[in-house]
Amino acid sequence: MQTVETLNEGLKRAFRITIAATDIDARVDLELKKVAPQVRMPGFRPGKVPANLIRKMHGASLQAQAIQGIRSQLDRFYLSGRSPTLRELATRKVSLDSMPFIGTPQRVADSLACTIEAVGGDGFAIRQGLWPGYVGPFVEQVVPLLQQRGVARAEYAGTTLREHLREF
Repeated sequence: MQTVETLNEGLKRAFRITIAATDIDARVDLELKKVAPQVRMPGFRPGKVPANLIRKMHGASLQAQAIQGIRSQLDRFYLSGRSPTLRELATRKVSLDSMPFIGTPQRVADSLACTIEAVGGDGFAIRQGLWPGYVGPFVEQVVPLLQQRGVARAEYAGTTLREHLREF
């Protein structure tokens, strides 16, 4: 998703928001995973209908549902009349775009590197998993692999969050 500020006059702001087809497809995949266990179809056990068949039969409604979900998320921030805090933006972004990367440190690093090369970006937002102690091993084992590949920073110019954000 790309947001471009098109108007900045005093307190007035206007934005143009472009949502890439890949973002919508990712959201459709999430919707598909949510509904797949509930789909019932003759010839298949309950919840065992192949995903491609569900997509073929219900793809348009899944896409509409995904787009509506994205729009409602954007409406909460851009039409509420207030500016979201950095914490709200980061939390919302992680919630919107989160996808699980599961496997060995090498496999997770490969997946993340492919993702950043495909969609671009300047970093990753990670969040605590279901079990305590998830972030520590990620930082110790995966981040160095990402730094070796050049998709995660190894050094920062500043010493505070404000200075890090100014680098963008």
